[in-house]
Amino acid sequence: MAMHQAFESSQVFSNTPLLDMEDENSGDMSVPLPEPPEPLPEPPLVMAYKGVSSVEPIGRVQTLVHACECTATGSGCTYPSCELMKKVMTHWLDCEHRATLCRPKSPDEPRCPPCEQLMELCTYHARHCHRPAGDCTVPHCLDIRRALREGQQRVLTQQIRQKRWREDIVSRLSEHLAQVQSTRGDSHAGSVGGGSDGSVLYNMSDL
Repeated sequence: MAMHQAFESSQVFSNTPLLDMEDENSGDMSVPLPEPPEPLPEPPLVMAYKGVSSVEPIGRVQTLVHACECTATGSGCTYPSCELMKKVMTHWLDCEHRATLCRPKSPDEPRCPPCEQLMELCTYHARHCHRPAGDCTVPHCLDIRRALREGQQRVLTQQIRQKRWREDIVSRLSEHLAQVQSTRGDSHAGSVGGGSDGSVLYNMSDL
């Protein structure tokens, strides 16, 4: 019977979670862990080009940059696809459903594929453009570059917050474990001693 009770007592101690363990001398030993930081909302822009190859968008971006600076009218320019790119930009200025730098459109809203492709080219160009502000003639180049920098800063800020949260968790757990070990040491020192008949007394929690 005594062995059965001792076995049940050992099961209670082995099944007790460390962070929920309570000691009658120290009170509640649980650690209030901080909540993880909420993830930052995703930036509204989708900075990606859905080209077939890496050569295709580069050629189209070069055509876009040329067409934005070309002063020839009609078919007077011999640069490949310059006239077609100018027509696309003219269409973008007059299109009611053109793609802009606002939030992505919902599936129910009308869309214009040529305008979306033009904005993707502008985004692809802005990723690699290093011209001074106001010196680039590509539509929304400066705005897109600013949005890209803000998106990178948001990601960096989120990474810093996650790192600080993990460090806080580790620090709190280390302090808690040190406190538990100290409390167990004091309890062990008080429970081990000689009885009135010279026998040694032990605490079941130490077995």
